[in-house]
Amino acid sequence: MHMATGTNIATSAPDPGDKSRAPSGFFKFNDRGDDAVKKKNFEYAVQSYTDALRTHPDETETYKKLYAACRERRASGQSKGSPLDALTYM
Repeated sequence: MHMATGTNIATSAPDPGDKSRAPSGFFKFNDRGDDAVKKKNFEYAVQSYTDALRTHPDETETYKKLYAACRERRASGQSKGSPLDALTYM
């Protein structure tokens, strides 16, 4: 429960089945990130998840995906930075 607004934080994320309530571009960027991870293009995945989080910063699952993509990016040698470097884009 968010103290200031009284809203339930756990249910504040957009429902993937209800595209009409999604913030502009969230699902587009999130889906691009998912596709990039499948293709092992972790740099693009990090950018896409970061863009998704700019449109809907309360989406915790996307933060998890972003962190995982950052770790994979570093492990694959695509980046030498910290997994938290993605947060500097925000």
